[in-house]
Amino acid sequence: SMYSNLQPRITKALFDALALDKPMTTRYGAIVAISKLGALCIKLLLLPSLSGLESSIEKDLMSTQHVLNSRVTGGGGGKGKGTEKTKNGKSKNKNKSSSSDM
Repeated sequence: SMYSNLQPRITKALFDALALDKPMTTRYGAIVAISKLGALCIKLLLLPSLSGLESSIEKDLMSTQHVLNSRVTGGGGGKGKGTEKTKNGKSKNKNKSSSSDM
């Protein structure tokens, strides 16, 4: 058949997407897709990778939490948002929408 090697190619692409240098969203998508391929793929591809994935996910979550905390406390990440100073020194809300925006 023309597609006889399709599942192995897809499986390899998904396995490659589990690499720790890939973004967390890519790894998540690979985990979901591999889980849909059945118990054998889970056993052969996901289970041996769990400890590395777990530590990588924890690191990503800690990094995300740090970024969120710094935004809440005003420690950065606010470019282009919030308020800006007008010519007379008063603050104005940049996020305010006018009725013409709707």
